[in-house]
Amino acid sequence: SGQSPDSAEWRDSLFEIGRILHDAGRFAEAIDRFDEAVARESRQRLPDLTQIRMALYLTGISHRHAAEAPLRDLTEAKTVNERERASALARQHLISSQKALAGVRKDINQDGEMTPLDRAMLRNCYMFEGAVLFDLGRVEASPERFSEAIAAYSNVSTLYHEQPFVLEP
Repeated sequence: SGQSPDSAEWRDSLFEIGRILHDAGRFAEAIDRFDEAVARESRQRLPDLTQIRMALYLTGISHRHAAEAPLRDLTEAKTVNERERASALARQHLISSQKALAGVRKDINQDGEMTPLDRAMLRNCYMFEGAVLFDLGRVEASPERFSEAIAAYSNVSTLYHEQPFVLEP
């Protein structure tokens, strides 16, 4: 028997395809699959909130990675048009990343019980948000964004002072 686009198996396959595309570095395609999977799952009477959370987390990470090429293009741009195009695309991905990661962080913090996976995602959300804010500071030439990045990294070092971790360059 075939599966319909509204079946659990179909939705699960969208999440898995998104994860495979993310792991393969095909971030724009991964974002599309995760968005479709979350939309389909959210319409269910009893949505799988853990799966939605993971998809949103990976969406945030995918947007951050998708911003890397335009950030590189921005530093190598020779014309104003090239800089504006790269800046706009990087900013779009970075803001989408920040929103997704902040949403996951908020969702985890509001949830009463945290699994080890939730704790790891929460720590990573704080770390990635700092990196995203730093990159936004570069793109927007914004001292405020740099201050927000410093605050985000300070939160990580305060919340996880007994855990070793490495800040990204």
